[in-house]
Amino acid sequence: MKTLITDSYSNTQTVSEFFIEQIGDKFKFNVKFMNWMKSAKGKTLEEAAEKWFDISSKNKRDKSLKKIAPQFEYNTYIRDFLKDNPTVPRKTAIECWKIKKTQRGDNKYKKTDLEMINKKSQPT
Repeated sequence: MKTLITDSYSNTQTVSEFFIEQIGDKFKFNVKFMNWMKSAKGKTLEEAAEKWFDISSKNKRDKSLKKIAPQFEYNTYIRDFLKDNPTVPRKTAIECWKIKKTQRGDNKYKKTDLEMINKKSQPT
């Protein structure tokens, strides 16, 4: 498609449908692609689809741990919790997160967070 990307581009339903049609059901917007789109003024949607394949291919080859943006505290917390407690169910990590976010201070995972579950279940 020769439609040009303008400085007023936004991720609309129509654009999403175009990419799904061009790329398939595996298409989804990701941070790298969205950042590329912000700087793609003057390029075509066809070039954008090619760029998506390029980014997707690089992401598949890159086995390193992906950086999670600061605003996604929940994702960071759950990943750090499960890394430190590989035998503990995800459900427990989520329960700890719910307790953690009600407390004062930051929402970063600490090794002692699993103890919050024990304290919660003890009679007062």
